[in-house]
Amino acid sequence: MTVQEILAAASQLSQEERLQVAIRLLESLKEADPLQHPPGSDSARKAELHPLVQGLVGAVPSGEEDFQASYVDYLEKKYG
Repeated sequence: MTVQEILAAASQLSQEERLQVAIRLLESLKEADPLQHPPGSDSARKAELHPLVQGLVGAVPSGEEDFQASYVDYLEKKYG
């Protein structure tokens, strides 16, 4: 599947589903990172990322959070 096909398919997903896909992609990139950076080198690591990905750093929660609960919290803050 090409990047264009993936983007076209992603545009058909709901916002929540796209967020889940983005989180999973970022997690897979984190797991596949062959370089182990020491703590405190986040800025160096961020500089190695593609510019589009750099803008996402920090926007997506890390860890094993419940994605639906995170999204509900986001909506409550935005519209509540």
